[in-house]
Amino acid sequence: MLTSDDRTLRAGVGTYTDCSGRTPLQSGEAAIDTCIHGRRYFLGHNAGVFTPLLHMQPGDHLEWTDGHSAHHRLRIVAVRDWTPSNGAPPVVEPDVVAQFQTCVREDGSLERILDTVEE
Repeated sequence: MLTSDDRTLRAGVGTYTDCSGRTPLQSGEAAIDTCIHGRRYFLGHNAGVFTPLLHMQPGDHLEWTDGHSAHHRLRIVAVRDWTPSNGAPPVVEPDVVAQFQTCVREDGSLERILDTVEE
């Protein structure tokens, strides 16, 4: 389960395993992209479960309970827009453990990326 402190975001989390990116992500779910390594990479739609990410800023928090029932409190350290044709976005600092991606434009030509560290 993934939640925001203000509870505007509350979503189950699955996995996304299509490294070609051709399989559509369902609008009612969040998923961890297993093709991106070195951190957890969460995907979710706007409009959809990740719409609340568009209003979050550095210092805001997310909480994620993983498949082993371990709780992770994540603090947002950076928010930026990214063009997907540039590949996977690099982390903004070495301590980043997770990134969150949602569309800014419906056609997917611009994405919002949030980098988070664990507290």
